[in-house]
Amino acid sequence: MATAERDFVDELAQILASAGALAKITPSRLARSTLYDLHYHVAIVACAMRQHGEGVNKQILAPWLKLLQFVAARPTLVDPLVRYAAVKRRSTREFWEQLPRGYLGDTTHEGVVDLLVASDVLQNADGTVQAGSRYTLLDVLASHIETDGLFRAEREILAQLRQVKITKVLLGAS
Repeated sequence: MATAERDFVDELAQILASAGALAKITPSRLARSTLYDLHYHVAIVACAMRQHGEGVNKQILAPWLKLLQFVAARPTLVDPLVRYAAVKRRSTREFWEQLPRGYLGDTTHEGVVDLLVASDVLQNADGTVQAGSRYTLLDVLASHIETDGLFRAEREILAQLRQVKITKVLLGAS
């Protein structure tokens, strides 16, 4: 038994019309959420690697890269993360609610990193992520993003997070 595809946008327009609202919905102009967009996350990873990667291999702790991209895509989480990171370990329980929720369970980042590793742009090495043999592709992307002034808010967040002291507690370990 085949069912016809539902047009949820049209259904929403009908519901709004029944309430007396004039809906101006153009389905072709609806934008997908960037939170799950591959290209967006590759761009954020490129900027994070450029700003936070250390040494010739641009090495960075894998959980830190994940947290960086998670927060860069969600600007409201920056201040709570900075406050949380600033408390001493003995006070952590008082401030645990300020740690950005969801980053440990969000698998979008892993998918992006897995793709970049499979493409040999990045390498996983003992809890770190570092440049692979094709890393220049990511570096060139980050360069274009900076030159063209793209993702300014995300790049500013990444720069602000350079002041955060990375600890195991911060990254979800005990």
